Amino acid sequence: MLRPHREQLSCERFQRAGTGTGEGDDTTTKEELRRLVDTLSDDAAAELLEYARWLQQESETLTDEERNLVLQGEEEIRRGDTVPWDELRRDLDL
Repeated sequence: MLRPHREQLSCERFQRAGTGTGEGDDTTTKEELRRLVDTLSDDAAAELLEYARWLQQESETLTDEERNLVLQGEEEIRRGDTVPWDELRRDLDL
């Protein structure tokens, strides 16, 4: 499942937080979400649940090791030490 960047989603979420549905009533965002969930199919509800759990996770921070791997990869790109996408797809039988 494709997910928006957490920062983008947070911005949209805070714009709506506590403002109801935006239709002039006093419905809270959570109340609106509860009503919406009741209308979903089981499959759609399962996907929403997975997404909600993803949102609930703590903000991801890179470890020092991960940060070093990113820097190493960026340096490899600067040196031109890359593999063309077509070649990689062919090598991986994609």
